[in-house]
Amino acid sequence: MRNRFIPILLASWLVLVCGFSQSLGRDCLTARNERAALPPNLIASSSVRKVLEKVWKRSPTFREQCRRIAEARWLRIKCSFVPKPPNQSGYRALTKIGKEVDGMTMATVQIFSVGHGVQMIGHEFEHVLEQIEGLDLKALAGSNGVHSAEPGFYETERAVRAGWKVFAEYLSAKTACKPEREQSAGLR
Repeated sequence: MRNRFIPILLASWLVLVCGFSQSLGRDCLTARNERAALPPNLIASSSVRKVLEKVWKRSPTFREQCRRIAEARWLRIKCSFVPKPPNQSGYRALTKIGKEVDGMTMATVQIFSVGHGVQMIGHEFEHVLEQIEGLDLKALAGSNGVHSAEPGFYETERAVRAGWKVFAEYLSAKTACKPEREQSAGLR
């Protein structure tokens, strides 16, 4: 099953990079001057929050994910960059959904691969949205773009596409968002 995702990932990435680069420049110029409106139900350290704010400013898809997460007042989402546990061999990130003592649902997003952080943020936030929508991934496994990665863990084509889309928007806007003096000086 994993091998069939590779062509989907590459095709999605190419379409996104080519198709969004011009419109993202305009979106980014607008968002660059705004204060990042991360969801109030998001828990993150100041260093993680800085990364999330950069992604928010550069990706319209991530801004929409944040807007929808903010509407889920029954949910708290904790996002962190953590060292990869030895028992998580094939994963670059992991989201767990559970209940808190006060009755709130807690989504814990752990990003293990900081080198793929932007993509994984978009990917894992999409998994949170799937749960907000009440999708039963176990029941959907084997169809509708859902497969069981291993017992109790599910992957969706939807989250894969969302991660690549956020990443492509981020890369495209990174250049478009540079102040003109930085672009002309060749600064990154």
